[in-house]
Amino acid sequence: MGLFRGFFGTFFKRLFSARTQYLLLSGQGATGSVRLGVTGIVMSVLGMLFSIGFTVLGALCAANLFSQEVGGEYKWPIASLIGAIAFFGLAACCCGVIMSGSSHALYQKRLNDRKVGTAAVIVSLVCLVVAVGTIVAALIVLL
Repeated sequence: MGLFRGFFGTFFKRLFSARTQYLLLSGQGATGSVRLGVTGIVMSVLGMLFSIGFTVLGALCAANLFSQEVGGEYKWPIASLIGAIAFFGLAACCCGVIMSGSSHALYQKRLNDRKVGTAAVIVSLVCLVVAVGTIVAALIVLL
């Protein structure tokens, strides 16, 4: 299973990576293309939205887990613990999607000096700050 996943994971990563798309576009002479910048913006925004959603779900699971200390109703403690860990982990993985969007944005800047490249870099950095800030704030409030 590991060999199968490793081969296809590497294959698809190389096939759809930002660097591969950049090399294809620069080899074709597509200096007017904005594909990488738009892809970077979409990936960053979706990654931020999913990260915030998973953080909220993780906080709800953790709040249920900590409700016994406050004197509230306590249901499914093991499921709440596993859910909180899983949802916060998924939120952190979504930050990786935002970083991939940043990579696409930087390759757009390298491909041509259009305004969409600069906008994509700014959007991806703002999305990363918002996503990481949301995760950190939720963890600080819960602890």
